[in-house]
Amino acid sequence: MLFPDQVETYQRDGYLILEDVLSPAQTSALDEQVRKIAARQTDFPEASLEFEPGAASGGMDTLRKINGCCVHDPFFVDHARHPSLLGAAVDLLGPDVKLFGDQLFVKPPGASKRPITRTRRISPSSRWRW
Repeated sequence: MLFPDQVETYQRDGYLILEDVLSPAQTSALDEQVRKIAARQTDFPEASLEFEPGAASGGMDTLRKINGCCVHDPFFVDHARHPSLLGAAVDLLGPDVKLFGDQLFVKPPGASKRPITRTRRISPSSRWRW
């Protein structure tokens, strides 16, 4: 359950940083799964992987983004259903929460720099699905 000041932060800023939600073992498992996908050691669709432009080969050093993680790998479904993450979404958005889409962004050391872009602020009054 979130504290009132966390809900206020989300309502004011449109995002909330949750610290220490996952254990070191959980973050290690997430890191390991992403590395396996980047190294193509799992059955994950190539079309859902994005690597740095001009990269000679894929791998963790050049991985930029994984699209549709939950669609293609039950590991990520379990991650999205983590009680602390899902509980925070319910606290912020209400009980009608649904995972609509997902992406995992990776910024490897030395990756190409992209210009800062403005994104639309998520309004807590909108009917967003997570």
